[in-house]
Parts: sequence; structure tokens; C-alpha cells
Amino acid sequence: MAGAGGLLLLAAAHETGLITAQENHFKLWLLPLGLDVNAGFQKTEVANSEAAKRQSRCTKRAARLAQQARKAQRMLAQRRATAATCRRTASSAADLVPLVRTADRAQAQQHAAALQAALDAAEVQVATATATLQKLRDQQDAVAQSQADLAHAPPMFELDNRKDQLMTVFKLCAANLGMWTRDHFFPATYAQSGWERLRPFFDLPGTIVVTEDQTRVTFNGFNDRQLNRDLAAICARVRERQPRLPDGTTLICELA
Repeated sequence: MAGAGGLLLLAAAHETGLITAQENHFKLWLLPLGLDVNAGFQKTEVANSEAAKRQSRCTKRAARLAQQARKAQRMLAQRRATAATCRRTASSAADLVPLVRTADRAQAQQHAAALQAALDAAEVQVATATATLQKLRDQQDAVAQSQADLAHAPPMFELDNRKDQLMTVFKLCAANLGMWTRDHFFPATYAQSGWERLRPFFDLPGTIVVTEDQTRVTFNGFNDRQLNRDLAAICARVRERQPRLPDGTTLICELA
């Protein structure tokens, strides 16, 4: 029966329960088994919360700018009306200066000059109100552009990595199981060995005979004398420790 050596791992799992041994070269245990891979993630598209927050801020700012722009528009209209009144008054006063008596002409000129100064001030206020309104409109355009950009914001995904985390636990258990088996059953020359060196023992073919209280594994052996000597030492340690399998039988190993 192929893989009779795998019963050593089964006995080790039953003997240890929760295995806590670890080594730094963890990948050396996973690479030969093809387990040094990512188990994969599942992604679920969700609302872009950051884009939604920014969109909300833009909406509030757009409403505030619209209110300010309406107020600036009314102010501009008022100042234009004031400037128009000042313009008519100043023009009338300037036209009347040549018509007044010589004695009153200086006073008329002063009055016309005062009205012209008021007109100049009103026109400055109109220019200021125009600039304010234009600035608000530019800000409105910028906010509208931001809202258009946020409408095409990239989607966000919620990552479900539970499968990968579960596989990591299984891989850790597999590596630790191999370490425990190596440390308790293999000769000292295998103290720092990984799956690459240990795997031939676990893949070794043989026969398995199960009785009421024993599970006897007879290995066919290797074509290499040194490996057979190591295998004989492993069988001796198993007979000495007499590990039990999950079915309650005692594991007995021997070399054919």
C-alpha cells in the first residue's frame, strides 16, 4: 500500500493535539507540498464611502455658494442702481454749472464735483460687487467639476480573506505536524530537515494490517542502505513510544 508512512503523521496528530512547534524556514515545509500559494480572496463591490463623504461636502458647499451668489447678485443690482442714480445726478449738475450766475458758479462746481466723487465711489462699489460675484461663480464651477469627477470615482471592494486565513492555519498545522514527527521519531541527523528530505519516508509503500488493538505497518524499504538504517531506527522509536491512532489502536512499524 503506497504512503504507509503517512500513518506516522496521523499518529503524531493524535498524540500532540495542538502542536506549537515552529521554525524560521517555514517555506521549506510548504514548497515541496505545493502549499506555498495564496488561497485567494473574495472581493465584494461596496459603495465608495470616501467619495460619498466628499460628494456630501461638495453638495453642502454648492448650496452655500449658491446662497452667497444670490446675495451677491442682489448687492450688485443695488449698487448698479445707485451708480445709475449718481450718474444721472452728476450729469445734471455738470450741465447746470454753465447756466448758473457767475457769483454762484463756484458753489455749483463744488456741488458737481461732490456728485462726481459719489459717482466714482459708486462705480468702485459696482466693480467690487462684480468681482465678488465672479469669484463665487468660479467657485461654483470648481465645485460642479469636483462633483462630476466624484460621480466617476473608482469602486471600492470589501475583501473577504477568511478562506486564506483558514488555509494558513491548516498549512501551519501541517508544517508543525511534520516537525513534531521528525523530532520524536527520526534520528538526530534529521534534526533540521524539512519536507524535502522527510517526504520519501512518508511516501514509502508497504502493507498495513489492522487488528483489534494494533495497526501494523510493514515498509517495503529503500534501495539505499543508509536510508534503510534510518528507517529501521524510526521503526524502533515507534515501537518504543507505541503511539496510538485515532481509532484507539497502537501503531507498530517494521521494515520488511
